[in-house]
Amino acid sequence: MRREMKKIAVTVIMLLAALFCVSCSDVNEYPEKPFDYDHRREVEGLDYGELEEITYYSEAAGAEKHAVVLMPPDAEEGRRYPVLYLLHGLMCGERTWFDLCSAAQTVRNSYVYEDAVPMIVVGVNCVVNAGEKEPSVFSDELTEAYDKTGEDIVRSLKPYIDSHYPTLTGKYDTAVAGFSMGGREALLAAFTYQNVFGHVGAFSSASFNRNVVSVGVVDPVLDEFRVEEDSGGFGYILLMIGEADLMTGGVTQMYDAMMTGSGIEHDFYTTAGGHDFATWSDGLHTFVNNIFGAGASA
Repeated sequence: MRREMKKIAVTVIMLLAALFCVSCSDVNEYPEKPFDYDHRREVEGLDYGELEEITYYSEAAGAEKHAVVLMPPDAEEGRRYPVLYLLHGLMCGERTWFDLCSAAQTVRNSYVYEDAVPMIVVGVNCVVNAGEKEPSVFSDELTEAYDKTGEDIVRSLKPYIDSHYPTLTGKYDTAVAGFSMGGREALLAAFTYQNVFGHVGAFSSASFNRNVVSVGVVDPVLDEFRVEEDSGGFGYILLMIGEADLMTGGVTQMYDAMMTGSGIEHDFYTTAGGHDFATWSDGLHTFVNNIFGAGASA
């Protein structure tokens, strides 16, 4: 009984934090962005690259899976690059970041015109099962398939990328970010494999509930953020959400409160958007301009 009462009390505290942390925490004032940061600029010689579709064997799925890879269009012979893994939300796929969130334009413009560094970008398929078939949103199999994403990257996809592309393989040369359900998976991957991922971004993140459509904090697969003492910590953590997001409630605000309570350094901001692709492109722009800096090996 005492244990159940403690769980109820923790749930109430976390929900209250989710409701009020926007006014109580230090929310970064969002920097003004170039209006065309996610547009294809018609500049002579400016190439945005081509996606390469790859197939690899996934130990976690026990079957072949698919991903897409974007190399820096002006990659230099003999140079190695850090890698950003992008994770999608429900009913999406490995191309969604590029087809609907302008990832290629955002990343390229960010290092041509702003502070980002050239990087390899990998679009991950987060449905980790044979056939990459998304289970029903009301099924326990849904989160079981998605929650294997971190394992899939670490055991299978990252080794494939590192063996086929000129990558920098260190922790601070490896980042993961995602939107909605992909935001949940980015956080799970980064905090589970802290020796692998040095930077993590979660945009409009879904909850950690085992049943992701449930309301409140119900049987979470992760109930606290903790930085392992021997991990070296994270180079950069970004949480963001649109002010008009009606899909994920106060989940991102709750994660901000949890990290703040645990003394984990991170950035958190809200922007004017909703639960939409433009908002996540916005988050990606901020993220790529803050990763692979002084912590990345050369």
